[in-house]
Amino acid sequence: ALYHWQSGNLTQARDYYAESARVQESQTERNDIQYAGLLHNLGLLYNDTGDYEAAAKTYAESVRIRRAAGSERDNYMPLTLYALAHTRTRLGDYPSAYRNYLETVPLQAAVAGREQHLVAYALTGFGMMLEEIGEMNGAATLLEEANRIFDVLFEEPHKDQATTWIGLARVAFHTGDFNEGRELLDRALELRMREDGEDDFSTLRTYSTIGRLEFARGNFDAAATALGHALDRLIAYDGSEHPFSIEARTWLGRTQSALGNHEQGIALLREARALGESLFAPGHVENVQRRVWLGEALIASGNTAEGETMADTARSAMADIEQGWHRALQDNPLPALEDLLTLAAD
Repeated sequence: ALYHWQSGNLTQARDYYAESARVQESQTERNDIQYAGLLHNLGLLYNDTGDYEAAAKTYAESVRIRRAAGSERDNYMPLTLYALAHTRTRLGDYPSAYRNYLETVPLQAAVAGREQHLVAYALTGFGMMLEEIGEMNGAATLLEEANRIFDVLFEEPHKDQATTWIGLARVAFHTGDFNEGRELLDRALELRMREDGEDDFSTLRTYSTIGRLEFARGNFDAAATALGHALDRLIAYDGSEHPFSIEARTWLGRTQSALGNHEQGIALLREARALGESLFAPGHVENVQRRVWLGEALIASGNTAEGETMADTARSAMADIEQGWHRALQDNPLPALEDLLTLAAD
């Protein structure tokens, strides 16, 4: 499994780890901490191959085993909790991800120290999740702190700082500071190309994010170029059904529709919808949002009957989802930064 992982053969690595987990699970005198670590790695591979449901289930089992073994503050517990939170974010389960992050960040600070790389990493993930649910002030606070920690720790930008810059760029989109957002994304793209390569999935997703920014400020031709590049390369690397390619296909469809290429835009959005609903439940937030956008594209093309029905139904479902996010925040408000980072010590 390690050989295939290090060679970039993620599917083979995942299958060997899964087999190893089956063997270890059956042992009568199993080393639970070792088994929990193996499950953590298996979860990473499920995540990287786009199987977020299996990843979340595997991470949750790893956390359960560590807790049962009294291993709350070992070095791996906050990492696995972070991975669980990150994966639940991708599954659209923001309330559960939010609760996981509230536990992960202070625990990571307690285990690693206040100003450490892994704390900046956890703050970045939490900040990006908050941005996705529209909590811009909290997102900006956490992402700016993560960026500050990276700047303190490293003379040259660390590859993980690219994710922090992307998070800050996404916050900039929402505030209308498109120039700042584009500058941050260009820096992130340059760093990822240098560290991970031109065709790494993280690099290609950065192109998708650039496309989303250009779409947001009305530069549809630039958006189509960035999104088309991302989608073509993802498909070429056998990633046609990966969530990242579904994202690129969705935004390229919106872009083509905005350019007046209605037939092409609707075809891309229909493909994205079908692929998204083959991976996740129809009620997943991204699937609901895709139905809104497909409905809007149909209306723009003149197909008002189908478009209005689809868009109105999806908007109603989206409002229910957003109410769930707000309830989670009301029930458990986001602490101030210093309180968040010291809760575990109290």
